[in-house]
Amino acid sequence: MPRFGISRDIAILIASGAVRNFGFGFYNIIFAIYLAKLGFGTVAIGTVVSLATLSGVGQTLIGSVLMDHYSRKRMMIFWGLLTLIGSGVMAWSSDPLVVATMSALGLIGARAGGSGAGGLGAPVMVGQVAMLADKTPNEKRNSIFAINALGLHTAGSLGAFLAALPDLFQARGWDELASYRALFGIGFVTSLLYVVVISFYREGEPLRKAHDADSARRFSVRNIIPQKSKKFVSKMALLGALDSFGSSLHSSLLSYWFFVVYGASVSEIGPLFAISNLIGAATLLIGAKLADRIGNVNATVLTHLPAPLLLILLPFCPDFRSAAILQIVRQAVARMDNPIDHSYILALVPREERALARGFTTVFQRLSGSFSPSAAAYMMSAISTSMPFFIGGAIQFAHDILYYFTFRNIKPPEELSKQALELSQEPEET
Repeated sequence: MPRFGISRDIAILIASGAVRNFGFGFYNIIFAIYLAKLGFGTVAIGTVVSLATLSGVGQTLIGSVLMDHYSRKRMMIFWGLLTLIGSGVMAWSSDPLVVATMSALGLIGARAGGSGAGGLGAPVMVGQVAMLADKTPNEKRNSIFAINALGLHTAGSLGAFLAALPDLFQARGWDELASYRALFGIGFVTSLLYVVVISFYREGEPLRKAHDADSARRFSVRNIIPQKSKKFVSKMALLGALDSFGSSLHSSLLSYWFFVVYGASVSEIGPLFAISNLIGAATLLIGAKLADRIGNVNATVLTHLPAPLLLILLPFCPDFRSAAILQIVRQAVARMDNPIDHSYILALVPREERALARGFTTVFQRLSGSFSPSAAAYMMSAISTSMPFFIGGAIQFAHDILYYFTFRNIKPPEELSKQALELSQEPEET
């Protein structure tokens, strides 16, 4: 194992994920705005995003069952090809029905404007974190997951700068819809590159025994719930669902909110998301070091608690500039918990259940989050544009408190080893 635990296969996983997230860096900004340009109303936009997210739930459910039985690498390539097809078709057609269908197929626009759920969310994230955990020793896991998240968010941030291209193309005389379709063409290229990079990953035999493969074909409740880690994973899934619903209330239509409330253009929103994501990415390694020092659960709660409080303050900003500054500050603390939370889950389930466990928790998160865009769109149009921020922030704050009291005594292997070592070094009483 090379220094810092970055082996060839880990590097391939990190690089492929970064390539994929680069494309979703601008998808997550322009998609809802593009739908508005096509004539979709606020509620219709929320419905399309919800359908794309629901499609991600179904694909994750299928992928999480299959990835512990069959080649994870081949499954990752398959879902990369779905995004490639969706991007290619949307680069060619602006038909509203085609756009909505391809969005659901390729998970383009799932939780648009949010944290990149489409990019490395759904089945692709399930496979990637399981494959990373397979290749990473326990003592390096927090750091490797943080480095992976750093790569994802940095690439997504750079991709977000491209959200300004439609305005630049239009200034040169391009048709408005054609200027947006050009970005889907770029997404086609990044999807193709993702498939090429991940194909170099070296994978061993599937972890389950050959005769267990038959169970993957017989879809039942036992197939979708990890049996050895059922109690822990179920708790994690339920709390994840609560957090996802609260988070998606604002993240699903955040770029659209800036567009509607402040009249911001994609030339302004793109750089805002890019800068906030880059600053958020810079804090990821701090989160990993903090987790190594005080424990995963303590670090997760400590780093995430300020985010919902700042979210509640966001609608009170009087102009786009002040809202942008607060968004940047919020992102600086909101992302630190992601890699250490993923690391924590994968550390506490058996190796042969890693994809299934991550898939099960992701399904709950995406299923819960799939209702948020429609709910947020209704709140924005019928009640107040600020309501999704107030309710979402309150839900996320409640999640953090429940998370701490649920998991504070459940420790991953490296924390137990550290605790045992500290106890052994204590002087004996005389």
